[in-house]
Amino acid sequence: MGRLGLFGRLSAIVFLSFMALLAVIAGINYAQRDVEAPRAGELAVQVAGIVRLLERPAEDREAVLQAVNGNALTVTIAAERPVRAMDERQLRGAEQALAIYLDRLPGREVVILALPDEDGRLSRWAIWRSAEQRIRLAVKLADGDWAVIETGGDLGRRLFGLAPGFWLAAAGFLVGAVALITLSREARPLRALAASVQAFQATAEPRRVAPAGAPEIRSLIEAVNRMQERIAALLRGRVTLLAGISHDVKTYVTRLRLRAEAIEDDGLRTKIVGDLEEMTALIDDALSVARGSAAPERREPVDLAALAASIALETPGASARANGAVRTMGDPLALKRALANVVANAVRYGERARIAVAQSGDRAVVTVEDDGPGIPAAERLAVFEPFHRLEGSRSRSTGGSGLGLAIVQQIVEAHGGSVTIGDAPSGGAQVVLTFTAIV
Repeated sequence: MGRLGLFGRLSAIVFLSFMALLAVIAGINYAQRDVEAPRAGELAVQVAGIVRLLERPAEDREAVLQAVNGNALTVTIAAERPVRAMDERQLRGAEQALAIYLDRLPGREVVILALPDEDGRLSRWAIWRSAEQRIRLAVKLADGDWAVIETGGDLGRRLFGLAPGFWLAAAGFLVGAVALITLSREARPLRALAASVQAFQATAEPRRVAPAGAPEIRSLIEAVNRMQERIAALLRGRVTLLAGISHDVKTYVTRLRLRAEAIEDDGLRTKIVGDLEEMTALIDDALSVARGSAAPERREPVDLAALAASIALETPGASARANGAVRTMGDPLALKRALANVVANAVRYGERARIAVAQSGDRAVVTVEDDGPGIPAAERLAVFEPFHRLEGSRSRSTGGSGLGLAIVQQIVEAHGGSVTIGDAPSGGAQVVLTFTAIV
């Protein structure tokens, strides 16, 4: 199957499974070709015919008995109704079924008994009975005698003592299991590829998958491996480039700041130093965005409730509440920066920030609400773009580089979480950060 594509392989699996099942059925039919035991339906029809023959003139009974007796059936005439022994079981359902075949022979009483096998065992489940068990049928004739018919084998044909239905079910189960295992083997490379892509999304580190499976899947795996390596190289190059630019620009900023100290006009000197500090902050934020898609440098349990409480103490106008510890795995410094950015925005544009930390199942949820004008629904995705700023109350005069929420999203997603924006009950903005909780 090395040259078959995915569709060809799946088609071959289904076709071969079907052919294997047909081969098993044919083998069962061939193995039981010489079995003489009649089927249940055939036996009922045969019993009805025997009863009709035995009710012909009495001188013909002996000839009828000689004709119908054999390995499959033994027919005798009894004067009394058969009495069920202690080790026998009466099959009332079978008696009703046989009565349907005898509906044209009115007044016929029917008795059917299940007989024990040679070891004295009597199965309660007819379909699983061994071939040695026998059935005794007794039908009352018109003259008062009873025709007693005893089967030489079970009602249904057997193979190794078990019904064909058992072997067909076993064969179907076996063929289905082999088909499922084969399909699972074909899907294994796709599962490995999906796990690799998910890991790359979280860490931005390539995770190669060994090519396997159908040619189309091999080509897909090789293409994804190359794509991951190229994306990782681009991300590393971007961070390296920005780090180099940041280092050089900060060198010039430091020189300008030293030269600004020589300016005698205090007001002018203060403005220049403020501009230089904002430039430094802008460079740091830009570098943080570039690094934000990388995996957290540290992974350890972080109590989000304690983190929120510490940020509330450090930020005037902020408050925090939580019902006990709520922990997640991550980098404490990165998570603190993300939450601090959200709280700073809430205080800046909404005067107050209310932080709520809760755990819902396996999710840790941090909600930050403010009393500001809120964020329009049309802008709630755009605000996560670098340097995107809202107009109105959130104009440039309010400060900020336009990178705060971009940094938040980068950090949260690098931790496998998500961040969304909605409306607070007070009418302000509501920012929800969701992480995987440590249960």
